[in-house]
Amino acid sequence: MENQLGEIVSPVSPLPIGEGGDNPDQETACNCGSASARARYRAWTGERIARLGFLIGQGWTAPRVSSDPMIAASQRNVYRTAQRLGLAFREAVGTVAIPDDAFVGIEAKAKARGATPEALMRLVLTILGRDPVLLENVIDDAGETIIHL
Repeated sequence: MENQLGEIVSPVSPLPIGEGGDNPDQETACNCGSASARARYRAWTGERIARLGFLIGQGWTAPRVSSDPMIAASQRNVYRTAQRLGLAFREAVGTVAIPDDAFVGIEAKAKARGATPEALMRLVLTILGRDPVLLENVIDDAGETIIHL
């Protein structure tokens, strides 16, 4: 399909990545086909693509990535864009996967302290690692079986 300038465009992605105007928060109308096929979307700027790659590399799930304020896209859009860029949602090497329900509490406490969730988790783990008695108490209080690999 060609646009008015003779450029080949896809009905799924009417503009190349990052081209949607000077304002990355601007929504651009899809100029593809019938009125019912037209949709509104935010352009994938270089900054958003970098953030997407970073979050996927940190081991974030698609639902979590889609809720990030900088990404602000549907899960489906996040999956499609990641696939198009050759990124895969799998656990990153050297990271720990935290269940989404547990992360919500960490995120709230971090926000209340003006920190990122990652910084708060690093602080908590550092404190626990430096105090063997506290670490032992936390492990015992968890009441869960820890598997040693």
